[in-house]
Amino acid sequence: MKYLLRQELCDPDLAAIVIQSLIRGCSIGTQMADGLSLNHGVMLELRTTNPLWEDSKIILALRKKRQRIAVEHRDELILQVRYCIRV
Repeated sequence: MKYLLRQELCDPDLAAIVIQSLIRGCSIGTQMADGLSLNHGVMLELRTTNPLWEDSKIILALRKKRQRIAVEHRDELILQVRYCIRV
């Protein structure tokens, strides 16, 4: 909104426009607050679901790491058996 000069403040049309914009701003703020209170449960659920998703990602990463370690250990045992057979 433009800054109004003192002369323009005396204009009733401009004063009405300023008051209307203030009322609309308050109305929008009230609607946002109402929406926040109505959807508060959904937003809390989303906030709690995200950490659970992160936990499942960590669990999957640990499983893959454990599988990789098991495969490496198996490969080491196979190499040791082959080495013992050759000697």
